[in-house]
Amino acid sequence: MNWTILRVKDQELINGLLKDDVVSRQSVTTKDDPDGGKIILIEGSDEALDRVAEMAPETALDEDEAQEWFDRIKSEESAVASGVGMIFD
Repeated sequence: MNWTILRVKDQELINGLLKDDVVSRQSVTTKDDPDGGKIILIEGSDEALDRVAEMAPETALDEDEAQEWFDRIKSEESAVASGVGMIFD
Protein backbone atom coordinates (compact mmCIF):
# COMPACT_ATOMS: atom_id res chain seq x y z
CA MET A 1 0.00 0.00 0.00
CA ASN A 2 1.23 3.47 -0.82
CA TRP A 3 1.38 6.21 1.76
CA THR A 4 2.29 9.82 2.35
CA ILE A 5 2.78 11.89 5.48
CA LEU A 6 1.87 15.55 5.71
CA ARG A 7 2.60 18.29 8.23
CA VAL A 8 -0.43 20.58 8.24
CA LYS A 9 -1.05 23.58 10.48
CA ASP A 10 -4.14 24.92 8.67
CA GLN A 11 -7.23 23.45 10.34
CA GLU A 12 -9.40 24.25 7.30
CA LEU A 13 -7.04 22.23 5.09
CA ILE A 14 -7.14 19.34 7.57
CA ASN A 15 -10.94 19.43 7.58
CA GLY A 16 -11.00 19.57 3.78
CA LEU A 17 -8.74 16.53 3.48
CA LEU A 18 -10.76 14.52 6.00
CA LYS A 19 -14.06 15.39 4.29
CA ASP A 20 -12.86 14.83 0.71
CA ASP A 21 -14.75 11.93 -0.89
CA VAL A 22 -11.63 10.22 -2.26
CA VAL A 23 -9.26 10.89 0.65
CA SER A 24 -11.74 10.02 3.39
CA ARG A 25 -12.07 6.47 2.02
CA GLN A 26 -8.39 5.78 2.72
CA SER A 27 -6.67 4.84 5.96
CA VAL A 28 -6.01 8.19 7.66
CA THR A 29 -4.13 8.58 10.95
CA THR A 30 -3.57 11.95 12.61
CA LYS A 31 -1.09 12.79 15.34
CA ASP A 32 -0.33 16.05 17.11
CA ASP A 33 2.81 17.68 15.75
CA PRO A 34 5.15 18.88 18.51
CA ASP A 35 5.72 22.01 16.39
CA GLY A 36 1.98 22.73 16.17
CA GLY A 37 -0.61 21.45 13.76
CA LYS A 38 -1.02 17.81 12.80
CA ILE A 39 0.99 15.02 11.25
CA ILE A 40 -1.30 13.11 8.88
CA LEU A 41 -0.52 9.64 7.55
CA ILE A 42 -2.62 8.69 4.54
CA GLU A 43 -2.37 5.13 3.24
CA GLY A 44 -4.25 4.23 0.09
CA SER A 45 -4.58 4.26 -3.63
CA ASP A 46 -2.46 6.23 -6.08
CA GLU A 47 -5.59 8.17 -7.03
CA ALA A 48 -6.11 9.26 -3.43
CA LEU A 49 -2.47 10.21 -2.91
CA ASP A 50 -2.56 12.24 -6.13
CA ARG A 51 -5.66 13.99 -4.76
CA VAL A 52 -3.83 14.72 -1.50
CA ALA A 53 -0.88 16.21 -3.39
CA GLU A 54 -3.31 18.36 -5.37
CA MET A 55 -5.20 19.57 -2.28
CA ALA A 56 -2.20 20.06 0.01
CA PRO A 57 0.84 20.92 -2.08
CA GLU A 58 4.12 21.37 -0.25
CA THR A 59 2.89 19.78 2.99
CA ALA A 60 4.46 16.35 2.43
CA LEU A 61 7.44 15.61 4.65
CA ASP A 62 10.80 14.79 3.10
CA GLU A 63 11.56 11.10 2.70
CA ASP A 64 13.70 10.65 5.83
CA GLU A 65 11.36 12.50 8.19
CA ALA A 66 8.33 10.79 6.65
CA GLN A 67 9.89 7.38 7.23
CA GLU A 68 10.63 8.26 10.87
CA TRP A 69 7.01 9.31 11.45
CA PHE A 70 5.70 6.25 9.59
CA ASP A 71 7.78 3.92 11.77
CA ARG A 72 6.70 5.74 14.95
CA ILE A 73 2.99 5.59 14.03
CA LYS A 74 3.14 1.90 13.07
CA SER A 75 5.03 1.10 16.27
CA GLU A 76 2.34 2.82 18.34
CA GLU A 77 -0.41 0.97 16.46
CA SER A 78 1.34 -2.34 17.06
CA ALA A 79 1.73 -1.60 20.78
CA VAL A 80 -1.96 -0.74 21.07
CA ALA A 81 -2.97 -3.91 19.23
CA SER A 82 -0.77 -5.98 21.54
CA GLY A 83 -2.26 -4.34 24.60
CA VAL A 84 -5.83 -4.95 23.46
CA GLY A 85 -4.97 -8.58 22.73
CA MET A 86 -3.77 -9.04 26.30
CA ILE A 87 -7.20 -8.07 27.62
CA PHE A 88 -8.64 -11.22 26.10
CA ASP A 89 -5.91 -13.60 27.32
